[in-house]
Amino acid sequence: MDICKLILTGQYNNYAAEGSINKKKGDRDKMIQGIKISITPEILRAGGPVAVEATVLGDADEVKRLIASLPEYNYSEVIPRSGDNVFRLNTTVPWEAPSGTFTLDVAAVGEKWNTLYKTTVDISIE
Repeated sequence: MDICKLILTGQYNNYAAEGSINKKKGDRDKMIQGIKISITPEILRAGGPVAVEATVLGDADEVKRLIASLPEYNYSEVIPRSGDNVFRLNTTVPWEAPSGTFTLDVAAVGEKWNTLYKTTVDISIE
């Protein structure tokens, strides 16, 4: 099942997720501070449109892509860059999206597919 069809059925809006940083201690001024994730509309409906906006907080120069994944479904999707620190994905919530809570992993990835920052968000599907 497509990650776009599952990840966007949660009810998190303007959620600043905390995660881990893969940088050397001396590079504090060049570190990613977090990833702010906004999902609209706030209450999603099966078959309805949904938009995800992820903003990399801090220095995003090394970030080449954001990858969202649902480990429960062994699936991942690239969230395209749409600005300096902003990544956006627009899709439709599928009619067949299962209800429940799922863990959405979001990773900021560098040129050589190295993980620069990773966070998780629990997504509730109703």
